[in-house]
Amino acid sequence: MTFADLSQQRAALVAALSSPDVVAATDALLPRASVEGLQACLARLGVLRFIAAILGSQGVGKSLLSRGLLGREVFPVDETETTNVMCFAERLGEGGEHCEVRFLGGRSERIELNAEAIR
Repeated sequence: MTFADLSQQRAALVAALSSPDVVAATDALLPRASVEGLQACLARLGVLRFIAAILGSQGVGKSLLSRGLLGREVFPVDETETTNVMCFAERLGEGGEHCEVRFLGGRSERIELNAEAIR
């Protein structure tokens, strides 16, 4: 299952639990504290943040693992060293995806988030 699959399932769950019928039923059947707890859970589901640290030596499959988790290639994969610096990807699946590359000396550059641009 990819991050995109999880995101779609999360959206479907939030929509189902936020439907007027479900809200009315929970208000009528559950104690107020339970209703407030459910509302808090729904609020957290709406702002899902998944953090995964992928660490390892050269050639052990870090980029391959990230491709499996994300369901697509984001970081370059090659027989030679291609990502010898820390890479961060945020807000995947929201369109217009970019990453910020920070160089020694403080200069930064915003580039498209794909394997060729990162390479």
